[in-house]
Amino acid sequence: MYLTCWILLAGFARLVAKPFGGKGSFKENLNVLGFAYFVPLYFFVIFDFFLIGPAYSWNLAAARGLYGIEIQRFATAIGFLYIGLPFGVWAPILAVMGIKSAERISLWRAVPVTLIAMIPAMALFSILIR
Repeated sequence: MYLTCWILLAGFARLVAKPFGGKGSFKENLNVLGFAYFVPLYFFVIFDFFLIGPAYSWNLAAARGLYGIEIQRFATAIGFLYIGLPFGVWAPILAVMGIKSAERISLWRAVPVTLIAMIPAMALFSILIR
């Protein structure tokens, strides 16, 4: 799933960057976007192994409110940090930096290129995790 999304992101980044003056190649996009996708994934896996894995039943019970509202809020915050931080913040920032570098375009052009290029990959990702 991640491999397919990575290839989709690199391909669409190349296609979208052309009208914005991008001078990169598909291979360059694959190289830099590999870091944008897989560095947060390592954080996700390590966090999953050491925190969420052993405490999964606690997290489910806390998210359902079985331990009170404060613990439920804490479990929700951990869930945001667990998924939202690496994939909602860190990966898009790294993708913008990678596309800027690979396509040799300005930051102001790299932001819309990244946002447009991420749509197909994120759509596939959301379909596959359901």
